[in-house]
Amino acid sequence: MQSNQDTIAGAYLDEAKHQLEKAVKVICHCLDQLNNGQLSWRPHPTMNTIGNLIGHLCGNVQQWIIAGVGGERDARDR
Repeated sequence: MQSNQDTIAGAYLDEAKHQLEKAVKVICHCLDQLNNGQLSWRPHPTMNTIGNLIGHLCGNVQQWIIAGVGGERDARDR
C-alpha cells in the first residue's frame, strides 16, 4: 500500500513530466520556424546565437534533469 507521501510524490513527478513535455513541444514549434541563418544570427557580436543558447539549454537539461533527477550518467561535454 502506498503512503500519502508516495502518492503526492508520484503526482508531482507526473505533473512535472507533463509540463516538461509541453515545454519541449513549444520549443520545437518555435525552432521549426527558424532557418539556419536565423539560428546563427547575433543581435550584437558579443551576444550568443539562438543555436548557442539551445545548446546550453540541452546541456542544462542533461545535467540537472536527466542526470540529477533521473540518475542517468552526466555526459556533458563542454
